Amino acid sequence: MTEPVHSSSGISHGSTEMLRACIGETVAGAAIHADLATTYAEICDDVGLGYAIRCLVADVRAAVSLLADLREHKARVATRETERRGPRTAEGANV
Repeated sequence: MTEPVHSSSGISHGSTEMLRACIGETVAGAAIHADLATTYAEICDDVGLGYAIRCLVADVRAAVSLLADLREHKARVATRETERRGPRTAEGANV
């Protein structure tokens, strides 16, 4: 098995940093599959081409899903931070 593109040791599971690392690894996989698809097209290997493109599409779908998760996570964190601070007055001080 290959090593991950980016080491995720020391990154808290479920954090924005971990989600970004997962997106980075997934997109790196997409780049590899895109390169493979190019090679298969050049050597007229239609079976390999089809497989590489299906893998590329799966990688991109996973990256899009992870990006949506990252956006939702950031929104939840922002909401929690706002709730933690409490309501603010017009001058910006906590009530």
